[in-house]
Amino acid sequence: MEPRQGSAIGDQSLWDIPVPYELSVNLSMNDRGVVLRAFEQFRLKSCVDFKPRAAEEFYISVESHKGCWSYIGRSSPGGQTLSIGKDCGRKGIVEHQFLHALGLNHEHSRYDRDDYVTNQI
Repeated sequence: MEPRQGSAIGDQSLWDIPVPYELSVNLSMNDRGVVLRAFEQFRLKSCVDFKPRAAEEFYISVESHKGCWSYIGRSSPGGQTLSIGKDCGRKGIVEHQFLHALGLNHEHSRYDRDDYVTNQI
């Protein structure tokens, strides 16, 4: 299977749509609102949608830990943690972390990046 450019490798890392999620009780009210606004942007500008988790084995658990981070792609059953820590409660940062959870990596981390990036010293 050829890797998809800019995305996670392998079908096992792909989410079913809509993507189930849970919002942790440790998220502030502001961060909860920012997450919901980010979901609205995904709905408006892409084919990705999110839904509150019912009983799905694979889901994104949005929590408040140290820093802003997420694993790349669907990585583990039982709630995959996505952290919206202190000073991360901005729509762009939240969207960025959800893009990681959906399987997108940074462009400079692509397997073919050296085909496009040159050193200009």
